[in-house]
Amino acid sequence: MILNSVNGAAGGLDFNFQCDKLLYSYDDSQTENIQYRQLNTNMYLYDIMTNTTTSLSVSKPNGTNDLDPEFSPNDASVIFVNTSNDGVSQKNIYTMALSDLTTRNLKVQDSYMPDWK
Repeated sequence: MILNSVNGAAGGLDFNFQCDKLLYSYDDSQTENIQYRQLNTNMYLYDIMTNTTTSLSVSKPNGTNDLDPEFSPNDASVIFVNTSNDGVSQKNIYTMALSDLTTRNLKVQDSYMPDWK
């Protein structure tokens, strides 16, 4: 079990090719509201073999959410959406290498629901 008895939104579930790592997003603010507004959603990588969780959102701008993460086909990178937490601003698609969590590469502006396929 990765998240248990916590408040707030979670999503973006994606397993890597070997099914030993799970990529997901979670709103650390633990906010719950009827508008489903998320205030501080970060991406996490859960290693099933070691039972450890690593935050991938180390360079996320304040006031934004990282959403809908997916592994690249070779499991070396992730693709995801970043947007303001106001719930109405533009969404942009980025990629980021798992070996360099500080460099985000903008791929598509004003877009959402990324997919490597």
